[in-house]
Amino acid sequence: MIDIVIALEEHLLRLGTKAVLDEVEDFTVVGMAGEREAMVEEVRRTSPGVLIMDAQVQKEDRQIIPRLVTEHPPLKVLVFVEHTDEECSIRALLADPYAARFSEEALEHLDECCLTSLRSSARGCIPRKAEPGKLIHAVRTVAAGEIAAAPWLTAILSPGGTTVKPGSPGPISARELEVIGLVAEGKGNKEIAKSLGIREQTVKNHVANIMQKMGAKSRLEVGIKSVRQNLASKEGSQN
Repeated sequence: MIDIVIALEEHLLRLGTKAVLDEVEDFTVVGMAGEREAMVEEVRRTSPGVLIMDAQVQKEDRQIIPRLVTEHPPLKVLVFVEHTDEECSIRALLADPYAARFSEEALEHLDECCLTSLRSSARGCIPRKAEPGKLIHAVRTVAAGEIAAAPWLTAILSPGGTTVKPGSPGPISARELEVIGLVAEGKGNKEIAKSLGIREQTVKNHVANIMQKMGAKSRLEVGIKSVRQNLASKEGSQN
């Protein structure tokens, strides 16, 4: 049996999550909480195998996950996040000093990523709007001690992850972030050029620069392998 504590601020989301997990024979929801203090108390009271919590709690207290995991070694934390898997994967390139970097303008278009949580001892992250099946799979994955996150993110977190050498060109720009999003959709250079209103040669130059900055060997790596959703900035950007 997998004992679970659900700590989500939104009441309906909390109830909906419980309803999904209650349908699984070997899952038992042993506690629920809507606030950080109540979450800590429920974990201490029930000693669950899995804690499902809001990313907002971790943003407000960066040490909350390490503390809980230290106090309760068997505990595995699964974080509900706002962003999509591909945003998380791209943001993961900021993981170390030699990884590809983003300009401040580009960073404005990216949400807080689960990378912070994973680096703080969480075992996985899942978008708040994920389908029930994905939630169930994520709970099973973290309970087994594995990482529940985007495949490319998992690869980056492992030894030998994608990096670029020191002294590489400057940070990824907002325009390049738009190109990354369209590459992630599987669009070719001609389609990207038409979509952004720029020359095809300009797109080729952007892709070459992106690959160098990301340490990617192919467009597939730039496209985050299995990712199918758009990474384009939500507010638009300038060259």
